[in-house]
Amino acid sequence: MADESDPRRIDKLLKRTPTERLLQPVQPVEPVRARRDVVKTYRRVFRPSTPPQPTDAAHITVREVMSHPPITIRSDATLDEAQHLLDARDIRHLVVVDDGFLVGLLTRRQLALPALAGNVAWAAERVRDHMLTGPPTIAAQHTLLEAAQRLTHHGTSGLPVIRPPGEVVGFVTARDLLQVLVREAPVTLWV
Repeated sequence: MADESDPRRIDKLLKRTPTERLLQPVQPVEPVRARRDVVKTYRRVFRPSTPPQPTDAAHITVREVMSHPPITIRSDATLDEAQHLLDARDIRHLVVVDDGFLVGLLTRRQLALPALAGNVAWAAERVRDHMLTGPPTIAAQHTLLEAAQRLTHHGTSGLPVIRPPGEVVGFVTARDLLQVLVREAPVTLWV
């Protein structure tokens, strides 16, 4: 049996009003920690015990960051099919292949040009009539530094990754390179 001096029993018996509950004594607030304690807690919680080691962009390969398998489309597909594929996958590039080999690249920009030109029948046109033939490519064993140089040299935001004699094995974008930069902070960028 509960003791009659138990505060929980007394609260039940007295049934305080909301106003009376508000007038209860305020619990003392924990004193503000010294700056030293705050810094110590921050370092323990937010910083790993060993900081990440910088990596060298000259040693990270395209294979490590590329999207594979790439999203592809046939050259005889319609622009409407290409538009649906771009929207469904939320991507900006389609690698155009025939029999598994690279024949071109179709971007959202190239897809929008016929519609902007006032061509009402643009959806029925073929990908081969609007794709970029002979796009710049890169091999999987090349470094991210080489990929970045090709992207900037050709003014494109993505490169098909190929294996000789032209078989497409992946796709690497400028966004992929930026994600590595944010995640690993290659040391060669700071030197």
